[in-house]
Amino acid sequence: MLSTLERIDPHSDRIDVLVDLVDQLRPRNPHNTLYATERVRLLCQLLKGNPAQASALRGYMTRLLQSRRHASLYTDIGILSNDGFFTELKTRFAYRFLPPALGNTYLAEAIDQVLFVETDYQWVNAVPAGHWLELFDIVSHAAPLADAPPADVRQTTVLGMLEAIRTLSCRVTALGLEPRLIRSQPDIEDFDSPFLMQNIEVNDYLDGYAQLLAGAEVELEDAKHLLVMLDQCDAVVAKIRRNAMSQGTSVALTYLLVALSQSIDRLRKLLFLVDVSGDLPSAPTLELETIVSDMETATSAPVTPHRAAAIALAHELVEAHNNKYAVRDLLADNIDLGVTGFLAIGTVNLVVSFGLALWVALRARKIHFDHGIQLLKSLGRRFLATPIQFFIGPRDTAPDTSGIESRVTK
Repeated sequence: MLSTLERIDPHSDRIDVLVDLVDQLRPRNPHNTLYATERVRLLCQLLKGNPAQASALRGYMTRLLQSRRHASLYTDIGILSNDGFFTELKTRFAYRFLPPALGNTYLAEAIDQVLFVETDYQWVNAVPAGHWLELFDIVSHAAPLADAPPADVRQTTVLGMLEAIRTLSCRVTALGLEPRLIRSQPDIEDFDSPFLMQNIEVNDYLDGYAQLLAGAEVELEDAKHLLVMLDQCDAVVAKIRRNAMSQGTSVALTYLLVALSQSIDRLRKLLFLVDVSGDLPSAPTLELETIVSDMETATSAPVTPHRAAAIALAHELVEAHNNKYAVRDLLADNIDLGVTGFLAIGTVNLVVSFGLALWVALRARKIHFDHGIQLLKSLGRRFLATPIQFFIGPRDTAPDTSGIESRVTK
């Protein structure tokens, strides 16, 4: 590790040194969290004992962060794309065998090069957050090099988050105005759509923030009213979900609702991180008080809600990055609505889940060819030969299959 620190060039933006440094922290067994923890502590001790290397690492990380675009890291990692379920499924299958080429433009690509092992999130998240905070403080508080140009990494990071907030807001608006969602909730057309109103609020908030960053003496309004709009968006999504559990839904609508919920949740987390008022509540999916309490017991470094939320988001992004091509996660995200399918066998119409219908039909071996083709098409035109169980019944109760097989075989 010491030899790697000595190779750091604060004026370079090459990623190879950082790749080697993280490899020095990575345990060969991802479950060996004690090894990873000890290596992070060793890195902290080395940097404390050699301030010059800490300054060099600060200059190196600053140049890396400023030379790459940040927004896509927050808008794409851990959030389903707008391509649709089957296109996303095909992409994940393809990238499992041939990942896309990586460049030096986006910060997400840098993370892809550094945390390239699929199990990296296990040891990264297992290392106590206090050790990561200590490492961050050592590097960020190191003295800047004498010949280093002035740089404000915090402002670079905030600008990337603000750009991501605008992108996510536009995405929420587009998804919220999708025809299939409006058909499921026609009341949206009778009143001002919260999906549209939140975008107006976001633009006003970002305009005020831009003036604040430019040095203007303006009082930035907090985003509480924006959060009210997001609450209304969540209420619409929850109502559609409740209707889907009783009336059934489609693969496309399920995928849309999942992508919408993920975008709103990420939007809340970013708004909390860029908030300057200190009064904005955190995202409902983030148990911030518990995180702060756990971190305070594990470190002597100062722990604030914003620092705790930043660590939690970093853990979320690392895990989502390592699993971004996992087909299992895509299926898990899309089966929580219990999609209901319709299968016609002979003269009997059965309303069962896709997984149960396929299992019964194949076991009975009485399914008509035309009906089989129709079922396979519903599972994906481009994946007819893929043995995937897309959807299962409700998780809390097992479906009652008594009588189904006998009716199929008759």
